[in-house]
Amino acid sequence: MPIRSVRSLVALVLLLEAGAAAAQNADRVYRPNPADEDWSFLKDTPRADIWDPAKYVRLGREGWFMTASGEIRVRPEGFRIRPSGDRPSVVDNYLLQRYLFGVDTHLGPRMRVFAELQSGIIDGRLRSPRPTDQNTLDVHQAFVEWRQPLPRVPGST
Repeated sequence: MPIRSVRSLVALVLLLEAGAAAAQNADRVYRPNPADEDWSFLKDTPRADIWDPAKYVRLGREGWFMTASGEIRVRPEGFRIRPSGDRPSVVDNYLLQRYLFGVDTHLGPRMRVFAELQSGIIDGRLRSPRPTDQNTLDVHQAFVEWRQPLPRVPGST
């Protein structure tokens, strides 16, 4: 990926982050783990953030909605192995990319399904990729949540 493209991508991400931060209030909290976010308040709230249409998507039935999430991480990396004896010097530079995309589906007040996929890609002259650096598609996290009210104990208020 050319340096100009990386700079443009970084500028776009920073611009979007600044816009999201400016529109945040007490309810609009973007957390490091999107599974911890709750966007149900957008059901009856006017759209004020660029991401609101993706954070609350009605699914037809009362109380059913979906939230989409995503994250892009791009980081240049490299290393150098100094020469020794009959082994020549090795220099390796590359661009490490991580993409995360998730969907949080609420099926009424009791059931929730969350899934997040991750992709890790390297772009560059990597001569010996480490196993953790090349991961084209993986389930980062997924779960089903069922909420059941606790039974009432006789004699309690």
